[in-house]
Amino acid sequence: MDQHVHQPYTLVFVNTNFSLVNNQPLPAWFATAYETLDRRYKKNLKHLIVLHPSIAGRTLLLGLRALVSQKFWKKVKYSETVSELYKDVRKEEIVLPDFCDEYDREQQTSLMTSILPW
Repeated sequence: MDQHVHQPYTLVFVNTNFSLVNNQPLPAWFATAYETLDRRYKKNLKHLIVLHPSIAGRTLLLGLRALVSQKFWKKVKYSETVSELYKDVRKEEIVLPDFCDEYDREQQTSLMTSILPW
């Protein structure tokens, strides 16, 4: 990644199917990970995009506000869908796991079923 830090870059956190029980990183881990980054990585981070943010994931990040600089939080964005992510990141520049698209389809089906129950 050293070759990329000399120019602005975007980091995508795939939060799809986030589970408090199975795969929740501890809040301190995020703070420690950010603080251990060399200045070059912090300076050129253009955006941290959270794909499929859950309420638990948003709460987790909110809890870190006191531990990480305000400048960092201006870089955080949320993408509810993969197509929304592609507005910020070109499709050719990222490889997402298949379950991200599957999750979008499930959410769309669920939404349509709740609106049109027949």
